[in-house]
Amino acid sequence: MEKEKVLLAMSGGVDSSVSAFLLQEQGYEVIGIHFILDKSKKDFELVQDVARKFELKLIIEDISEKFQEKVIDYLVEEYSKNRTPNPCVKCNREIKFDLLKEFADKNNCEKIATGHYAQVEEKIDLNGEQYFSLKKAIDQTKDQTYYLYQLNQDDLKRIIFPLGGIEKKEIKEIAKKEGLSVNSKESQDICFLSDNEKIKEFLKKEISGEIEVGKIVNENGKVLGNHQGLVYYTLGQRKGLNLSGGPYFVIGKEEDENKLVISKDKDHSSLLFEKVKFKNVFWINSSPEENKKYLIKTRYQGNGTQGEVFQEDDGDWIARLDKSQWAPASGQSLVIYDEDDVVGGGVIY
Repeated sequence: MEKEKVLLAMSGGVDSSVSAFLLQEQGYEVIGIHFILDKSKKDFELVQDVARKFELKLIIEDISEKFQEKVIDYLVEEYSKNRTPNPCVKCNREIKFDLLKEFADKNNCEKIATGHYAQVEEKIDLNGEQYFSLKKAIDQTKDQTYYLYQLNQDDLKRIIFPLGGIEKKEIKEIAKKEGLSVNSKESQDICFLSDNEKIKEFLKKEISGEIEVGKIVNENGKVLGNHQGLVYYTLGQRKGLNLSGGPYFVIGKEEDENKLVISKDKDHSSLLFEKVKFKNVFWINSSPEENKKYLIKTRYQGNGTQGEVFQEDDGDWIARLDKSQWAPASGQSLVIYDEDDVVGGGVIY
């Protein structure tokens, strides 16, 4: 009997490598694909080693130009406008899963797979129609659904997340047993930064034009020092201010006067939000119901809070939160959950 084919995105890291093993154990014929994001090809040998170990056909595709256009240029533009972008969401929606489906079709693969920590469940709605739900991973300390809220039904009906139902410690045990390095690279938020490169160093190279230094002031307007450029700072930031007498927290930016406003008060009113506006919304199956409580996350790291979601007459979407959330930054994602199911989300502004 011919095995069902699945196209697996491979980075060379432990998660996608264990995913290859698990898919083979489940009886799939696995074809690997590695996307080259920049010309350094820094993970090329790692991926080849894993493909040889599991005897996989491996496709190598250079997508560096598209990645530059869709992800890096977006990130730089957002920072230049003093927002804090979310490149992983952008990459997953506009590059990774669209390309996986494209190459899956070319290679007669019905399914696609990644090493994300998430789950997909087939369900039936009240009208008896089939749909697919994106659910949190079993290991919620590793859950990555926050970055996947823009997946659509066409994506979900084809996706396999082999790691979604497994704890991270078990994945490490499998890796050791199969002779894979558990110390190989883990996924990171900004995967295209070179080794040990900080976002500040990256932006300094990428943003065109001179980045203006300016004054750092407290909430009373007292000058405490100088900042290196407003683009380098985000709401709630503590590190990198280079001021004595702290800790201090960024509570705002006065863009017209090029001033960075800080406070010693971590619970300053400028950092605590009971209502958050968001736009560019995407719903996986249907929009949120009015007067219903959902779990709402305004950052990847964090438990979120219960709250209600509604649309105002002018079209703006609002999340009204039961518990104030700390420093939801403009440009980041707000993601809504119905228990463990992802409803969808949007971009905070």
